[in-house]
Amino acid sequence: MKTIIHDPINKRKLGIYIKKLEKEGKILEHGDLLFDKKSLLETRYTCDPRICLKVKNGVYHGSCCTDYSVDLSKEEEDKISELLETGKKECIKKYPWVLTEKLYERNHDGSHYLSHRKNNTCALSIVKGGVILCVLDLLAKKHGLKRAQYKPSTCFSWPFDCMSIGDKIFVTTINGKNSGYLSQGTSGLRCVSGLEGKAAHKALASQIKHYAGEKAHKALIKEDKKLKAVK
Repeated sequence: MKTIIHDPINKRKLGIYIKKLEKEGKILEHGDLLFDKKSLLETRYTCDPRICLKVKNGVYHGSCCTDYSVDLSKEEEDKISELLETGKKECIKKYPWVLTEKLYERNHDGSHYLSHRKNNTCALSIVKGGVILCVLDLLAKKHGLKRAQYKPSTCFSWPFDCMSIGDKIFVTTINGKNSGYLSQGTSGLRCVSGLEGKAAHKALASQIKHYAGEKAHKALIKEDKKLKAVK
């Protein structure tokens, strides 16, 4: 696993959820990883910015880029600065606020998280044609770079989530059926609270491979085939 592992917000609730999955036979153990088969194999997920963004009185909501805050590591801040410098000409012309407005807010522990603008959009996003887009994605594409190298892990991996539980790492996706156990409200986000697109492990294949590795993703594919064979 890479850098998105974190401690559970509520260990008791997470423990209850894992025991529930174990009772249902919905846990796949792969090395030090515990996969939530219910969320990864049976929950559908598609990121479609055309349907998520809502606006009321000039304030946007209903998107992961509006309704959530993104904590940053120092390394992630440095990578953001590097990409903004690489794309400085485009920023001056198309996204000037990323160079002139405050990008970060300070947490109590001294770390930073991404600011939101007055219209409630992430400081590193742009609304175009009713769709919210990431400036980092746009710059990476423009310069032929891999967005995973510059985009904060919280953003790139959403709703993929990894939490330490004893000597294991619990791997799941935040969705409408488990968000109460994970202390992550998702009821306003269609991508994770309704039925959208492919099963999560397919829709999030690049993220799973990036953070859990190719072998772990293959183990999920194998489990998926078993599930379909039983059905």
